[in-house]
Amino acid sequence: MGDAKVVIYHEGMIQKKSPKGLPGLHKWQSRYFVLTNKSLNYYKEKVDTSSGEAPTSHNVIPLMNIVKCEYLSDKKVG
Repeated sequence: MGDAKVVIYHEGMIQKKSPKGLPGLHKWQSRYFVLTNKSLNYYKEKVDTSSGEAPTSHNVIPLMNIVKCEYLSDKKVG
């Protein structure tokens, strides 16, 4: 099988909870996320995707092995 073209489905800023901090006092950090047909990539700042591709990122969640997704409400958890 050849490599399929990367398709960007959605991108934008999201707040993520910092793993550091005292219990109950975690800081929220802004990250720029890019969801493609192959992975969820995130960066510390906005990236240029005008070429139709997400730049290389060390912060990648591959989607090829996902077998189930579950909807969570909009309220913040934790």
